[in-house]
Amino acid sequence: MKEGHIILFFSYLLVLHPVNGQDVKPFFHHLTVENGLTQTTNEYVYKDSYGFVWISSINGLNRYDGKSIKTYLPEPNDTTSLYGQNIQSPFFELANGDIAFTTYNAINVYIRAEDRFKHFKIKDPKEKDTPGYYAFHLDPEQNLWVVLRNTEIYKANLLSFETSRVGSFHQLVHRVSPHVDNNGKLIEMWGYFFQSQGVEILTIKKDSIKRISKFTKDTQTPLFIRNVTFDKKDDSAWIASENGLYSYNRVAEKLTPYHPSNIQNKTIKEAKAYGNDTLIISYEKLGLFLFSKISKQFFASIEPEISNPNSISSRNISRLTIDRDNGIWLSQFRIGVDFFHLDKTKFNNINIAPEIYSHKGVANFYTREIIEDDSSNLWYATNIHGIYIIDKEKKKSENYSSYIDRTSYTLPNYITHLYKDNNSIIWVSSWEGACYITPDRNLHQLDTRGSNPLFIYQLANNKILFCPFEGGLSEIIEINGKYKLEQIQSVSRGYPFLTLWEDSKKRLFGCQDASSIIVFDYVDDYKLLKELPIAGETNAFFENPEDGSIWIANSNGLIRINSELDIDSIKVFTEKDGLPDRVIQGMLPDNKGRLWLSTNRGLASFDLKTHSVKQFTLADGLPSLTFNTNSSFRGENGELLFGSSKGIVHFHPDQIKEFDVKANPTITNILINDDEDKGLKCELTGATNTTEIKELNLPFDRNTISFNFAALEYSDPSSTKFRYQMVGVDDDYVESGIRDFTRYANLPYGRYSFNLMATNSDGVWSGPRTLDIEIEPPFYRTCWFYLFVGVMMAGGIWAIIIARRKRAEERFQSEVDKRVALEQERQRIARDVHDDLGSGLSALSLQTAMAQYKSSPEELKKEIDRINSSARDLSGKIREVIWTVSANNDTLPNLISYLNRYAQELFENTDIDFSVNLPDDIPDKTIAGEHRRTTFLAFKEALNNVLKHADATEVAINFKTTSDTFIIYVDDNGKGFDPALLNQSTGNGLLNMRTRMKEIGADCQFETSKKGTTVTFTLKFSEK
Repeated sequence: MKEGHIILFFSYLLVLHPVNGQDVKPFFHHLTVENGLTQTTNEYVYKDSYGFVWISSINGLNRYDGKSIKTYLPEPNDTTSLYGQNIQSPFFELANGDIAFTTYNAINVYIRAEDRFKHFKIKDPKEKDTPGYYAFHLDPEQNLWVVLRNTEIYKANLLSFETSRVGSFHQLVHRVSPHVDNNGKLIEMWGYFFQSQGVEILTIKKDSIKRISKFTKDTQTPLFIRNVTFDKKDDSAWIASENGLYSYNRVAEKLTPYHPSNIQNKTIKEAKAYGNDTLIISYEKLGLFLFSKISKQFFASIEPEISNPNSISSRNISRLTIDRDNGIWLSQFRIGVDFFHLDKTKFNNINIAPEIYSHKGVANFYTREIIEDDSSNLWYATNIHGIYIIDKEKKKSENYSSYIDRTSYTLPNYITHLYKDNNSIIWVSSWEGACYITPDRNLHQLDTRGSNPLFIYQLANNKILFCPFEGGLSEIIEINGKYKLEQIQSVSRGYPFLTLWEDSKKRLFGCQDASSIIVFDYVDDYKLLKELPIAGETNAFFENPEDGSIWIANSNGLIRINSELDIDSIKVFTEKDGLPDRVIQGMLPDNKGRLWLSTNRGLASFDLKTHSVKQFTLADGLPSLTFNTNSSFRGENGELLFGSSKGIVHFHPDQIKEFDVKANPTITNILINDDEDKGLKCELTGATNTTEIKELNLPFDRNTISFNFAALEYSDPSSTKFRYQMVGVDDDYVESGIRDFTRYANLPYGRYSFNLMATNSDGVWSGPRTLDIEIEPPFYRTCWFYLFVGVMMAGGIWAIIIARRKRAEERFQSEVDKRVALEQERQRIARDVHDDLGSGLSALSLQTAMAQYKSSPEELKKEIDRINSSARDLSGKIREVIWTVSANNDTLPNLISYLNRYAQELFENTDIDFSVNLPDDIPDKTIAGEHRRTTFLAFKEALNNVLKHADATEVAINFKTTSDTFIIYVDDNGKGFDPALLNQSTGNGLLNMRTRMKEIGADCQFETSKKGTTVTFTLKFSEK
């Protein structure tokens, strides 16, 4: 608010009485222990630059955000808590936003970023710990000026926490008022003691102190000073004292007293400057007074109202605080804190006649109508007290009887309608009949012929219509200066008309018994044009000159219909469209395209173009939320009046300004997974204070986030509204209304931004407060995990490639080995064929050739027998070769079967006793062809040795298997052999058997004696 307009603004707020008895009635809010204060003795209040309000007490510290109070108390063994509980000084905000103050025991600094405290003490040379701290100033160098023990003055630097003594007061001081220059540098200290007279002034010049004493008991005007306010405009000082209010001209050293003329008590608790031109003063046991420094006059007072819970709580205000936004905070001993904002109050109220209030101050009247006479006096009708008249200055209210000069008729008290016609005649209807008052102040009775009038209305053709309770319409006819009623025959009597109104097309609208609205063409003998199905009690009409639409104030809402009265065009506006209530009691237009609506829940303005609604409540200065039917009036100057249950509201719409202190939305609490998390920390700044956190980083399993928030605007905290949006979740802002909490459950991992906006009490939106949030992905969704998986996959792929390459190489090598083995097998077969079969065939051929030269049959028979024997041997060798080559025989069962059959055939026609012992269970193991052949040849060699050299009579063959070996035992009872033969390098079959078995990875062992020989073959199973 501009400083020069403050007094005019106060004057606008006044309920006008004689000047010294005028009242300002702002809307007060109250804080007590029930709201969360630690205690109700609260000397100091401070609104910081962030918007929080800090309230001292003798039992801790309180932080108020408009919704709730957070308390700070000393905690034993916690060095970061408040030190000392009795706060003894104002609050001072440092450049970084931290807040300094003193308790009785120490200097405390609230560290905002961490929501904790630091404290330190001043070390007195004589005592280690000296209590009694009082801080009174913070200079630009961040030095906190402190009075210790009511005398010693120290500077405590809040950056280095170093202290230095500056000087002292000679007398004890309760309080010190600092006088500073335009840069905030301290130039004077005014110290005073409440029980001592005068003030001790310390002037600081170039680090030296000059001492002055003023207003002591030795002077002409001794003062008991409570506080001093310095005026920078004229270098004067305003002194609040127990002797009253004084202005001190420091140049002329002149002291001038000021005091309201109608009060005896001069004791002032405190005086504070409101802007440059006004002082707000608290008088002991009298309440608040407003003083103009320009006119040097007390022009208003604020006192408690017993019946009004929104008035000031007490007449005894101990401390005053004017915050940075001109909000006013009142500290009241053992009561708590009241606060209000004068800029919030928009409406002026007419204080109606006090005799029609009950002793409790509750109005027992109902304002039926408001009109204005030719002298600009306001007339308002009540339910049981008749008519009252308010003069044009709106100061004096009196019964109409003092206005009437001559009358032979007594006006009933229960008035149903007032109407002033174009001839300045005031028509009055009541349940007991009707009358009219002429401009010459004569009251005349109207002969209604037994009808009870409900409503009176004058048409554009000057005809005056009368709505009787019995129904139909009548016209008031003047004959020889007298008036009578004449019924309009073309209008059926039916239900009564409660309201009449004429539009620009000369159509007459009538609300008939709250069931419908009838439209007549009164020019054409009241021809019925249309019956509109609009139920409910209609209280007012308005025709929009822009489009001709008709607006109807109805008990079912604000109704719009087009100029053609098409039923399909009817639109009803109710609470869902922003109206405070659907019951519209009165409707008045202004000059800016708005309709002002009175309801049962306050006042509202409705924009005809945008259809936006602005609501007004008690906090805006309304005396009541309940307004009366048809109790509204628009003056010729555009001023609007509405009658409520507790008085008449009057204002000019052009003077209704939006409250311009914007809200400062803040997040006051954050819950993670529905629990307090004291470990929350701002990723950007490191702040741990919830209100200071701008960026959060959370693990993926802590992804349910709840927020409490506040608007930090105090003109009417309960009416502030919120909207928010979690970018990444919400497509648009969510309208929260007055609800100050939201919760987001199970957020997927990712980045989000929580944007919060708030309105002030007039619905003006703030900018957003943003909190960036990152919810980390689970480990299996992180880049490092993806990188790890990528590396592992690449490694796996590489391993697969290497394995495949190795397998390919192995397959290639296997193929090579197979080819080599095949070639070797071919060479072996060729060698066997050459060695065995070839030699056999050659011998057979030779024997055949020799046989043809035998002449005797006996010799020929012998040759043929030899040929036959050789053929049989050759056939056996062929079978051996075929068995060895066939892959179908590469199994252990086939090998054992073949060896067994060979042994059976070998010893079948001999004298040797032969036996074979087979295993019970022969595993189906693979024996490669080379291994089979070698094993067979070694086995064959062992049996041939038994047959040819052992001279044995018994041979036993045992086949055994284990999990990985095949063992053959060949036992005979022959003569044995010389073991030395095993040590010879060549020349015998024993060594050949061992060598052959070793070549295939098998083993051959011999045990021999004169009692026989045992040959053991051990063969490992193939892995294939």
